[in-house]
Amino acid sequence: MITTKTYPNFLQKRLDYYERVVMPALNSEKSPFFLNVVPNEQSIFVDNNDYLSIGNHPEIIEAQITQLRLKDNSVMSSFFVSGKGPREQFEEMLAIHTHQEASILSTSGWDANTGLMQTIADKETHIYLDRMVHASIFIGAQLSGGIIHIFNHNDPDHLEKKLKEYGTGVVVVDSVYSSIGSICPLKDIVGIGKKHHCVVVVDESHSLGLYGKEGNGLVAQLELEDQVDFITASLSKTFCSRGGIIICSANFKNYFRHNSFPAIFSSIIQNHEAVRFIKTLDIIKKDEWRRELLHKNTAYLHDHLDYMGFNTEVSTSPIISLEVNNESKAILLRDLLVHKNIVTAPFIPPAVPKKRCNTRMTVNCSLTVSQMQHIVQSCKEVLPVVQLPKDEINCYREKHLPH
Repeated sequence: MITTKTYPNFLQKRLDYYERVVMPALNSEKSPFFLNVVPNEQSIFVDNNDYLSIGNHPEIIEAQITQLRLKDNSVMSSFFVSGKGPREQFEEMLAIHTHQEASILSTSGWDANTGLMQTIADKETHIYLDRMVHASIFIGAQLSGGIIHIFNHNDPDHLEKKLKEYGTGVVVVDSVYSSIGSICPLKDIVGIGKKHHCVVVVDESHSLGLYGKEGNGLVAQLELEDQVDFITASLSKTFCSRGGIIICSANFKNYFRHNSFPAIFSSIIQNHEAVRFIKTLDIIKKDEWRRELLHKNTAYLHDHLDYMGFNTEVSTSPIISLEVNNESKAILLRDLLVHKNIVTAPFIPPAVPKKRCNTRMTVNCSLTVSQMQHIVQSCKEVLPVVQLPKDEINCYREKHLPH
């Protein structure tokens, strides 16, 4: 017999509101989760972060399968792990790859950022965050109890103004911002942070593997390794798997393992996952042609979409944001493109501010010329949505999308 639960009023009223108001909206055609057309085999997927098109690489899959057949795939907290296996091997490899002393594997990019912020700041620490940093960094800063200051996006002058007012602390930025694709002016930001004796943290989730020699990241490409104190990254992007990383000094690694709540209380990455990372890093390093083709494809799409009239000049990265000025238009733009067999990802609050709503295309190295031509032509056809008045959105949807 299945038991139907009821909860105290403080919780039950939340559930009732969700069922009465939120769920109907999510299931409607206006929902950001509603696809007007179901993707098919002709669909061009530019909604994921497999930039180098290695998510299904046969060598990576085979390495993982081989490891799974072994008997050393135990799951436990990283606090209790000793000895040297695939996890420790990957940590050493990635540290060397990025010209750093050590790195720490975690179960996700979220845990890497929240765990790091929790261990480097306390209630007396001033924390300076770019307005567009990933939510995991912001939540980590809150968990630390630190004093949070927000500076304008990619604005070194505003950061310095804040530092002069409040004093030294921790400066945190993304190297490439996932929601709009903008690239951080790292040299200026890092220089100002160090001028004011700050700890500098850079999230390289969307640049590790894509920039620098053999894909060692934007920090290494700009020769800022000695000035950036911590690099974090989600390994679900270019590395196409579950996990996160903190790149740091050797003495911090020991401190982190004994003080970070995610490190102590989360199960560790398993050996077959670590083996996948090892093989993926090997392919990232040796397949330079993937990066070259990725950036070639990126330049092609940027050039054509910029010329066409989309506001994509905020970025030269493989993340191309087709910005509109409200949520409904972002969803409509996504649906129109899906109808043309182009699958994108809408970004709406709380992922972005209301005025920066967009549908995002993520370029990959496997896009063909004909596919990119189709993307360009389709974007040209949906361009009128950008200037569409708010009160005409529903009419435009009814006219241009089949029921």
